[in-house]
Amino acid sequence: MPDGATAGEPVTVVLVDAMAGVRDGLRWVLATTRDVVVVAEAATVTTARDAPGAVVVTGLHLPDGTAADLVSQARPVVVHTWLPPDERADVELSGAAAVVRHGDLRAQLAAAVVAAAGRSTR
Repeated sequence: MPDGATAGEPVTVVLVDAMAGVRDGLRWVLATTRDVVVVAEAATVTTARDAPGAVVVTGLHLPDGTAADLVSQARPVVVHTWLPPDERADVELSGAAAVVRHGDLRAQLAAAVVAAAGRSTR
């Protein structure tokens, strides 16, 4: 289980996206569950590396890299994207814990984060 993902406590998350409005939307989606709490935000790969959080939720492309650059960390990464499955294979193959399409965020993002932390929803 990743650091910060103790059973019985919410999974801690860092939101990573270049656009603050996107991070606001992701925060709103995740606020609908008691299983997840956002503890940090970052706009770049560089700042995300030092941000707290057991799971990273990020977009595919960032100003100084890609989601694949964050996958190499010791914590799971959930990627949000508008790209169809055939155009995001490089991220899925890089080891992302999950890839959630924008149209499915409300239904699937929190569950993907909890699963990435190695837990089941309450």
